[in-house]
Parts: sequence; C-alpha cells; structure tokens
Amino acid sequence: MHRTAEQADWENAEVLEEMMRCPSQLLRSGEVLTELTNVPNALGDFGNSYADDTLTETGAYTSDWLGGPHPYVWEQTRIGPFTIAVSGKGAKGWSLTDLFDRLRDPHTSMRGGLRRAIERDTRAGAGSPSVSESTVTNGSSR
Repeated sequence: MHRTAEQADWENAEVLEEMMRCPSQLLRSGEVLTELTNVPNALGDFGNSYADDTLTETGAYTSDWLGGPHPYVWEQTRIGPFTIAVSGKGAKGWSLTDLFDRLRDPHTSMRGGLRRAIERDTRAGAGSPSVSESTVTNGSSR
C-alpha cells in the first residue's frame, strides 16, 4: 500500500522506465527475462473497467533448469493507493495465452478482495477515500 494514489502511480512509472532501460533482466542466477514490453492502461482504456491503472509486462523467460525461451507475463493493477500483481513463467509447450488464462482467476480474486476491504474500511471510517472510490465501491465506470 502507498500513502496516496499518486505514489502508487510512481511505482508503475518506475517499472516502465526500468523496462525501457533494460529490456533484458536477470531475475537470479540462471534465470533471465528478455524481450520485455510493457502496456499500461488507465481506467477506461482497452477494456479496463476494473482498476485505476493496469500494467502488463510480457517477454521471454529462460532458465538453466527449464531452458527456453518460454513466455513470461507480469500484471500489476492499481486501485487507489493499492497495487497488486501476479506473474507467470512458462515452460515447454506453454503459450502466452496459457499464462494469461492461469493468472486470470488469482488476479480477479485479489482485486475482488481488495475492493471488499476498501469498501469495508471506507464505511467504517478507517480508510481514506481515493479518486477511484466510486469505481471500487459501486462497480461503476467513469
């Protein structure tokens, strides 16, 4: 969690800058990501009706153990000052579509849990309203 939605936006900006500077990244010894590309989407862009901002990173994953290159995907979602992320690394026979399919349910589940927590905390007076509060609590889009 960030103190403000603006701080969470800066996290996304830093991820984009890092990818532009380094389209290949060493995860750990023997694991590397290459051909990285990022696609940001604000609320209302390209079917994004569920978050203030989303960031999807795709590329190729290669490891000493699994070989490769195999598909790689990482998705980060911002709702108000909160960010959540899921990622997947493929293996032989996996496609990028397979990874997106596998990540859909956990990502949706985390977003739903976050929305419920924000709604509960906002109603209890414990949370601070965010720019996205109406989207989060009412499910409406801007």
